[in-house]
Amino acid sequence: MKWTDTYRTPSVLAAAALVLFTICISSPATCDDEIPIRRFAYVVGANNGGYERPPLRYANTDAASVAEVLVELGGVRRNDLILITDGTRKTLVDGFTRMTRMLNNARKNGDRTELVFYYSGHSDEKGLLLENDVYTYQEIKQQIDKLPAWVRIGILDSCASGTLVRTKGGRRTAPFLVDASSEVKGVAILTSSSADEVAQESDRIGGSYFTHFLVSGMRGAADENRDGRVTLNESYTYAFDETLHRTTDTQAGAQHPNYDFRLAGAGDFVLTDLRSTNGVILFAPEVKGRIYVRDKNGNLIAEINKTSDRPIKLGVQPGNYEVAIDNAHTLRQGIVRVTGRSPARINGESLRVRTRHATVTRGDAAPKAKHGEEADRWTQFRPVAVGFLPGVSTNGAEPTFNVFALNLLGRGHSLGGLELGIVGNTRTGIASGMQVSAAYNYAAELHGFQAGLVNVSSIRTVGFQSGLVNIGHTVHGFQTGLVNINHDVFNGFQSGLVNVTADMSGLQAGLINHQWGDMRGLEVGLINRSASLFGMQIGLVNSNRYVMKGAQIGLVNHGNTGKGMQLGLVNIARGDFTGPQIGLFNYAAKGLFAPTYWMSDTAGWNLALKMGNRYTYKILGMSQKSWLSDKHNALVAGIGLHLEFHPLWTEIDALYFWTLPDDDDEWENDAIAKLRWSLGFRFFDQFSAYAGFALNNLISDTRKSVGRSPALTFIQASDGDINYELSLGMFVGLQWEPKWRQHNTWRGRRYAME
Repeated sequence: MKWTDTYRTPSVLAAAALVLFTICISSPATCDDEIPIRRFAYVVGANNGGYERPPLRYANTDAASVAEVLVELGGVRRNDLILITDGTRKTLVDGFTRMTRMLNNARKNGDRTELVFYYSGHSDEKGLLLENDVYTYQEIKQQIDKLPAWVRIGILDSCASGTLVRTKGGRRTAPFLVDASSEVKGVAILTSSSADEVAQESDRIGGSYFTHFLVSGMRGAADENRDGRVTLNESYTYAFDETLHRTTDTQAGAQHPNYDFRLAGAGDFVLTDLRSTNGVILFAPEVKGRIYVRDKNGNLIAEINKTSDRPIKLGVQPGNYEVAIDNAHTLRQGIVRVTGRSPARINGESLRVRTRHATVTRGDAAPKAKHGEEADRWTQFRPVAVGFLPGVSTNGAEPTFNVFALNLLGRGHSLGGLELGIVGNTRTGIASGMQVSAAYNYAAELHGFQAGLVNVSSIRTVGFQSGLVNIGHTVHGFQTGLVNINHDVFNGFQSGLVNVTADMSGLQAGLINHQWGDMRGLEVGLINRSASLFGMQIGLVNSNRYVMKGAQIGLVNHGNTGKGMQLGLVNIARGDFTGPQIGLFNYAAKGLFAPTYWMSDTAGWNLALKMGNRYTYKILGMSQKSWLSDKHNALVAGIGLHLEFHPLWTEIDALYFWTLPDDDDEWENDAIAKLRWSLGFRFFDQFSAYAGFALNNLISDTRKSVGRSPALTFIQASDGDINYELSLGMFVGLQWEPKWRQHNTWRGRRYAME
C-alpha cells in the first residue's frame, strides 16, 4: 500500500517505505589519484506493483528526477546512464546484465568505475514488487555484489524495506564511502522508515517525500559546509530531517529513517558537484523561509527550508525558473532567469510580494467582512464592482472580495455572488457563486456555476461548468461542453466530445474519455482510457493501463491486471488477468497463448490456438479428415478450464466441430460436440505432451460413427435421416507455449501467483 497526500484532502493511494543501501567493494591496493574515474547510473521506476496494490503516481517521475540530477551534477554521462520506467522483473534483470557489460568495458580501459543504483516503486518485506513479480532483497544484494565497480551505491525508494536495518541493528562506524584518494570496505544500509512505518508520496510536491528532498539536497540544499560539493552523508542527512519534518502531521504519520553503517575508510563520497554546472541560483544570506523552485513546465524541482544566514547555491540548467519564498509573514514570487554565465542572485528584494488566496474556515460561507473592512488579512471588501479593462475597475489594484461584478473584461480576486462579463471574467481567488460571460471565465477556486465559451477553475470546482471548453482541478459536480478537463479528483458527470480527468468517480459520456488515474464509475464513448478501472467501460475501444476490477465492453478491449471481464471482438490483457475474456481473439500476457496439435478417434489431425488467462481459455482451429471418410473437414471452437501443477497441468474443455461443405458445395448436417479431459506434462518450460479422454456426441445425416473405433459406444440411434452417437474416445497431442518476456510459460505464471 502507499499513502498519497493530495491537495487539501489527503487520500490513501498507496504506502511506500524507503530504503537506501550502499555497498562498496574492497580493493587490495590504495586508490591512485591518477586513475580516471567513470561513474555509471542505473535508475528504475515502477508504478505498477500488481493488481492487488494501487498504482503509484510518481515512481517514474522520481526515477527521472534522480537520473537528471546525476547527469547534470553527478558526473554521469548520458551514455553511462540506464533509465527504465514502468519496470518489470525482466527489464530489471536485463538492465543489470547490460550494466555489467558496460562496467566491464570501462574496467578494460583502466577506468575506476563507480555505480549509483536507484529504484522507486512497490516492495514488501520480501523484495521489490514489479507488476506481479517479486525480485527479492537477497537477489538484489547478490546482483549488486557481482557488479564490477569499485564503489556501488544503492538507493531504494520502496515499501517495507526497513526490515533490512532492523535485522542488523543500526550502528555508526568510521566515516563512510570513498573519494578518488581513499580506500573503503563494508556496507551502508539506509532506510527512510522503520520496519512498521510507511513512507509517503505527495501530490503537492509531485513525488515521494524522501526522493524529493534527496534530489533537492543533491542540487545544493544539503551543502552544509558550502564547498560546492554535496556528499552522500550530507544528502541523506538533509533528506532525513526534511522528510521527518514534512510527514509529522500527515495522515500516515511521521517517517523515522534508520541506518546501518558498516564501512571503514577516509573521506566522503561526493554525490554531486555544483562546480560542474554553469547554471546556479544563489540565495543570499538574508533570504529566509521555505523556498520553492519550479521549472518552465511548473514541475517542483527543489524545495529548501532556509533558516540560517549561510548562502545556498542551487545547481540547475540554464533557463527560466519560478521561485517562491514563503516565511511566516511574506510570500515573495517571481521568474528568475539563469544564463549560465554567472549565478542568478536572489536577495530580499529580488522577488515581488504576492498576496495569499483568501481562505474560508469550515462552517463559513464566505469571508466575514463589513463595508470598508478587510475580508481577511489580504483582501479588501467591495460588494459591487464595475469595470471595463483589468486596470480600469472600481476594484483598484488591491485584491478585493465582491458580491456582484459587471465587466467588459473584468479582473478581481474573490467573489461571493454573481459576475457578468461581456468578454470574460478573471478571478484569482475563490469564486463562490456564478460567473457568466460570452468568452471565458477563470477562477482559482469555484463553488458555483460558470457559463461561457471557456471555463477554468484551477483549484477546486464544486458546482457546474458549461461551455465549449471546461477546465477544473478538483470537481464535485457537472461539466458539459465540447472538451471537459479536470486535473485531479472528479466526482460527478462529464458530458462532451472529449472528457479528461485524473481520478474519476462518476460518469463520463463522450466521444473520447480519458483518466490519468482511477476510474470508479462508468465510461461511455467511442474511445475510453483509464489508468485503473473499478467500474465499467463501454465503447468501441476500451483501454486500462494498470489495475482492472470491472468490465470492458467494446470492439477492442485492452487491460493490464485484475479480476474483471472483457467482452469484445478482441480482448487483450498485458498483465496477470484472471477474469473471463469473451471474444473472437483473446490474449493475456500471463495466461495461455499456445498453438496445439492433437490426434483423436474423430480426425487424423487437429490444429488449434488456445487463448486465455491463467485459468480459462478459448480454443479456435481446424480439423481435417475423419479416419473413415475423405470429406469431413471442420472448424473447431470451444472453451476450457486450465489448472497448473508444474510440471503437470490438466484441462477440461468443451469443443464443437462444425463440418465444412463437400467439394460439390453441398452443406450437410454434420457436427460433433466434445467434452474432454486431458493431462499434460511440460518440458523445457515451453513444450507439452498431453493425452486424455473425450465424450463425443455426433449429430449427422451423412455418417453413423464419429470415426475410427471409439473406445466405448454408449448410444447409436437414428431419427429419420439424422444419426446420433454418444461414445467415449481418446486423444494425444503436443503443445507449444512461446516464451515472450517470460509470459505464457510456467515461469511467468509462477511469479504472477506469488
